[in-house]
Amino acid sequence: MSQQIQNINLNNNKSMEKERKFSSIEFDLLENGLDFIDNSVKSILESKKASDLKYSILHISSGIELVLKEILRNEHWSLIFENVDKADYSRLISGDFQSVTFDKIIERLVKIANIEISNQNRKHISTIKKKRNKIEHFEFKDNDLAIKSNVSKALSSIIEIINENIKIDDYSNTSQKLYKDILKKSAKFNEFTSTINSRIGEDLALLNKRNIVLIDCPDCFQHTLPLDGSLTCLFCGYSDTSENIASAFAINILDYNSYYAYKYGGEDPVKSCPDCKTETLIFKDNLVFCINCDRSWDEGDLNLCDDCQEYFEGDNDIGICSGCWSRKLEEYD
Repeated sequence: MSQQIQNINLNNNKSMEKERKFSSIEFDLLENGLDFIDNSVKSILESKKASDLKYSILHISSGIELVLKEILRNEHWSLIFENVDKADYSRLISGDFQSVTFDKIIERLVKIANIEISNQNRKHISTIKKKRNKIEHFEFKDNDLAIKSNVSKALSSIIEIINENIKIDDYSNTSQKLYKDILKKSAKFNEFTSTINSRIGEDLALLNKRNIVLIDCPDCFQHTLPLDGSLTCLFCGYSDTSENIASAFAINILDYNSYYAYKYGGEDPVKSCPDCKTETLIFKDNLVFCINCDRSWDEGDLNLCDDCQEYFEGDNDIGICSGCWSRKLEEYD
C-alpha cells in the first residue's frame, strides 16, 4: 500500500472517530430545556444577523416550556400528557405521546402542583410564547432592542421560577454547568438594559419634571413609553397609532385575550376616552390614562354612565353622563 493511500485511510479513520464522539446525543428533560435557553442567550448576545434573533426567540420559548414540564413532572409524570387519562409510562419513555400544551402547563403548575407564578413572570414568558407562535406560523416583524428586552425579562422570569422550584444541585453535572452559564450570560443582559436606560436617563428625567406619564411599552416591556403625543418608546423605538398601542397594551401588558373573554366572559380593558372619544382609555392599577390624548386620571375621578356605559369625568349623583341626562330632559319636553 502506497504512503499516500495509508495517509488517506489514516485521515478517514480520524474523521470517523471524531464523528463517533457525537454519534450519541442524550439530554434529560431539564438538560434539554437549559441547553435551549443557553443557546438562545448565546445567539442573542453574539447576534450578527436577524435570523440569530429569530432563533433566539424560538429556542428560549422551547427551553422555558421544557423547564416548566420538568417542574410538572416532579409533581407526577402523567401531568405532562395532554390527556392524563391516557398517560402511559412506556409511551412517555418512547416519546410517543401528545404532550401537554403551554397553557395547560401553567394551569396545572398553579392548580395541581401548587406552584406560585407571579403575574409578571407569567406575562413575560407568555409574551415569548406569542412571539414564537408568530414566527412559526406567520410573518414576523420586530426590532432588535425589543427582542433583547423580551428575552431578558423572560430569562429573569424563568431563573426566578427555577430558583424557587428546582434544586439544581440534585441534577446532573451537565444541568448544573448549563445553569451556571445561563446565570453568567443573564448578567450581560442586565448590563445591556442598564446601558440603554442610562442613555435615555436625561430624557426620562425631563419627562418626569414635566409630569408626563410613562407607561410600559407593549413591545419591549420597559417603562419608557411617554404619554406626550410622540407615541414612541424611548427604549426600543416602538411606535404605532394610538388605537393599535392601546390594543397591544391590553394584550401584552394586561394579558387580555379576546377569545377567552368571548368564550368565558371578561371585559375589554380598552374603553372610550371621555375627552377625545377614541377607544384608547386604559385602566391599570389606580391610574386611568388615554393613549390618544395623553390625559390621565386617578381611578376615582371617572364614573361609568348607567345609561350609555361610557366613562365621564366629574361627580354626578344621578349616575349618568351629561349627554344622556340632556337626552332624557329632551324626551320629557
